Amino acid sequence: MYAQREEANALFDIQLLKYIFFSGLTLILYQYLLTCDYSVKYLWKRPSKMTFCHWAFLANRYVPFLAVLILAPPLFLPINHFKSCAVLIIMTQFSLSANIFMSALILTIRLCVVWKDTRIVVVLAYLNFGILCIFSLATFVMSYIRNKRYAYSQPVSLINCIGVESLNWASLPLFVASESVSILLLGYRRYRDTRMDSNLLRYALYRTLVDDGLLYYSYSIILALVDSVLFFYLKNRILVLGIAALDTALHSITTMYICIRLRCVDDRERMKMESITSNSEEIQFADGTSYDSDAA
Repeated sequence: MYAQREEANALFDIQLLKYIFFSGLTLILYQYLLTCDYSVKYLWKRPSKMTFCHWAFLANRYVPFLAVLILAPPLFLPINHFKSCAVLIIMTQFSLSANIFMSALILTIRLCVVWKDTRIVVVLAYLNFGILCIFSLATFVMSYIRNKRYAYSQPVSLINCIGVESLNWASLPLFVASESVSILLLGYRRYRDTRMDSNLLRYALYRTLVDDGLLYYSYSIILALVDSVLFFYLKNRILVLGIAALDTALHSITTMYICIRLRCVDDRERMKMESITSNSEEIQFADGTSYDSDAA
């Protein structure tokens, strides 16, 4: 009776993960279609050469789809295709971590642009990102070693594989701490500029860079805290794992949208400056007299 109940629960969990998988896939494909024109305009047509930032944006855009493809085999292939849990653990962990890594990298670059005149803050921002990556990797490796006997055992079901310690909530507090440092640095910069009535606040591009960053960090921290609480208290960690996977895709999508928004604001400001320059040239052409379009 107990074995039958466990088997029924495992089948239910697998079905639940499949529903979450298709939800994530639908969300990712839908946002690809919505932003396809922006991708062509800003990524493929605009740059004369591919810079590091362009490569980062490119990776952030397509990593979610790659992560979904990586998650597909464990969900839809028979479990006897896998000789051990090790491959399943690594595939699942990579798919969850890749989206967060690219989003954190892009937001760190944006933070460094805001603080580019203060080298110590730039160093601190990159150090914060590096510590997050190193500690997350170290946590995974240590958990993987501790659960080696499970990792290399014959998998009975996918649920038994991904339920080991290497995929628990331990890295989430590290992520919350890292994002908290970033939002404090960005928030202090916004506060200082407002208090000192900085000229930078006159530029829409700068305001967008700072304000969108604050919104993203707030959203990111709240999601990570919710996931941490669910992992710690909720007994059905399979459901939480699926939600966490969906959240990582949302991180990547949100990062892509704030990057596109920044480029749109930049285009609008460039058009405004070109319009002002054009009007100035027309006024100068009038040899010191005011230009009257109706009279012309």
